[in-house]
Amino acid sequence: MQKRGEPADHFAFAAPRDVQPFRDLFRCPLHFGALRNRLVVPQACINRPMPGRDPVTYASTLELLEAQMASRRRQQDLLEILEISLTQSLPVVPSFSEQARRHASSERTLRRRLADCGTSCGAIVEGVRRERVEQLLHRPQITLREVARQTGFSDERALRRAVRRWHGMAPLQLREGLLSKAGGSRGRGEPRDQP
Repeated sequence: MQKRGEPADHFAFAAPRDVQPFRDLFRCPLHFGALRNRLVVPQACINRPMPGRDPVTYASTLELLEAQMASRRRQQDLLEILEISLTQSLPVVPSFSEQARRHASSERTLRRRLADCGTSCGAIVEGVRRERVEQLLHRPQITLREVARQTGFSDERALRRAVRRWHGMAPLQLREGLLSKAGGSRGRGEPRDQP
């Protein structure tokens, strides 16, 4: 039993055959099979000044982290704006040059900004279409032809290929799975979606 305030490591997995490497690394009581991974640090250690601390390094590190957070917020804003713009444009998917024009940017700049976010316009279009297809498949009264039309696919075959690529199954199988999942959750007191 762990005493309050005593250091310990809790792992959400079963104990390995050889726990010695864990003991050598952590040098504190180990608990395997916990509900979640957790590191318990005594309050006295938290309040203790860090040896070798440097206020200048600390300040510059904080400044760097704040700049990175601001950059990530800008990247996230760009992705959200593009997703909203594409969602509102469906079934038409604007060309890349049109997207750049809409966002007052050159194609090259937009391509670079998306690369900085680790994505591309094609990947965003794919994600928007996928989300819209899944929303429409929740509505059994909408035919696959209509789903394809509303999401900008040239025909049902293109829709089938995309759904198979995304989910590894045909659109009708996906619809059945989505509807059965939605039906199961409704039984637990969740509201029913209205068409």
